[in-house]
Amino acid sequence: MHTQLIKFFRVLILISSLILQCLCTASAAGASKEDDGKPKFIDIKPSLVSNFIADKIRFVKADIVLKVKDVAHVELVQSQMPLVKHQLLMMLASQHEENLVTPEGQANLKAQALEELNGLLEEELGEPAEIMEVLFIGFLVE
Repeated sequence: MHTQLIKFFRVLILISSLILQCLCTASAAGASKEDDGKPKFIDIKPSLVSNFIADKIRFVKADIVLKVKDVAHVELVQSQMPLVKHQLLMMLASQHEENLVTPEGQANLKAQALEELNGLLEEELGEPAEIMEVLFIGFLVE
């Protein structure tokens, strides 16, 4: 009985080590996909909601995604996310209605956001955050 118990534990240890090795290999494969040097996306959650300059009380709700250079820059931007959200909210609040309801105005808003965020993050971090694009994946003006 004692030898059977020892064999059982040896088999259990062998199986456990094989599973652990498989998990480590899978984890390393996943990490290499993340660090492939390709652009990454940061989804800003929750949606940003702000009032803006108009004749009556109106608001804008924006679902925003930032396209950054790579995984390292994801971490840089995420480390400053409160500042990023604040900057975007202040920018939305300072807009006039015509800048929010036309495609041209929204394109200008994207360009302005990109410039302001990159400038802010470079000032805060001392190095470029390399935000490549600001994407509006949802944009509602009420």
